[in-house]
Amino acid sequence: MVLTTLGFGDVVPVTELAKRITIIEAITGQIFLATLVARLVSMYRRSDPTAET
Repeated sequence: MVLTTLGFGDVVPVTELAKRITIIEAITGQIFLATLVARLVSMYRRSDPTAET
């Protein structure tokens, strides 16, 4: 099962440190994207006068 993808293709981290950094980077990227989308939806909902509260 894959939680995230970075698009490395045939390039894979070899050392333990590189693997850990890659995992942190991938998860941070997913969290950033989820936060960005949530923020945009929140801003849209606040600007829409017909939105139910």
